Amino acid sequence: MKNLFILLCLPIFVTCTSTKKNIGDNSTERKYNVALSNLQSGNSTKRQIDNLTFALTEMVTTNEIIKDSLHHDMTLDNKEFIYDIDLYLIDKIHRATPYISGLYSGKMDSLKIEQQQLQAELRTTFLNQGHQDLKIGVNENNRSKAQAAYNAFEKAKKYGAEVEPLLKESMQHSLTTYNFKAIAAENRYQILVDERFVGVEDINRKFKKFYYRNDNANENCTIIVAFDRFQKMNDERRQTKSFQKQVQTGTRTETDANGNEKEVATFSTVYGTAVEVEKLKTFTCQIKLSATSTSNNCDVTDKLIVETLTVSAKEINVSGDERALPQEYQHFTPQILPMDRDIVEQLIEQAYQRIQSELFI
Repeated sequence: MKNLFILLCLPIFVTCTSTKKNIGDNSTERKYNVALSNLQSGNSTKRQIDNLTFALTEMVTTNEIIKDSLHHDMTLDNKEFIYDIDLYLIDKIHRATPYISGLYSGKMDSLKIEQQQLQAELRTTFLNQGHQDLKIGVNENNRSKAQAAYNAFEKAKKYGAEVEPLLKESMQHSLTTYNFKAIAAENRYQILVDERFVGVEDINRKFKKFYYRNDNANENCTIIVAFDRFQKMNDERRQTKSFQKQVQTGTRTETDANGNEKEVATFSTVYGTAVEVEKLKTFTCQIKLSATSTSNNCDVTDKLIVETLTVSAKEINVSGDERALPQEYQHFTPQILPMDRDIVEQLIEQAYQRIQSELFI
């Protein structure tokens, strides 16, 4: 949504592109909200009233500058933008009025007149546009035109038009239906494919409806997702690390020059070896997407994708004197590779997400 005001220091030639900024980030908006909140909570001091009046004046002045620049080029977008500015200022003045008397009553009246005029004009424009597009969409079985009609009627609704029957009719002619059928070359994995791809029925996309293996879908597109055999490859990587450490092995008695005896620790070097073993499983599968169109409105083309998934597990084999090894090697818990079926299930999920993303975002 376009922002409805900018900093007052902007010059008179400001354009719409300069205003695409989050309202909540604007210091004037924050000053207005703080002052209004204080006044609403009973802190009706002259300072708070002055702060509210100053912030509102800055908002009105700034947005009038923007509107003046837009009035020089009254495109449809600019008319909508001016309409939004008017609504914004009407709301700000209305909320501030109990605390600033009738300071902006005249401005409120002129804003309402302009807003109502624009509302009627925009409502008529979008209704006419919608009717024209819907006629073409129906007569020529043109879904893109029917979709344009639906969007126009949605805009007309924003400006007060009663369009529910028109929205329903245009949606009927806008909808593209897809019927998915996913097939696994290995029958043992078919249930996993079915369990994942039935989820297409929960995909929510405007002007699109998705089915899975529905013989009564009356679809525009039949999409076959054919999983080839899942190719498995095992691998192993080894890394040997050697360690040594001085450890106390006992004590011995020493006598100093005065004949005094004392016990002294004795040390020796111990050696240990750790072999890190990383076991890997890699599954790869080719997936062919084939689209069959029953109309001229199928927007899916054939495609071949390749999905790969590698999982790993680590174990450590030690030898020698374990006292030489770091703690992480002495107390390491061996990891276990997932079962093949679990990896295939993850790979199917990965493929599903990719297909959904590439085809229907």
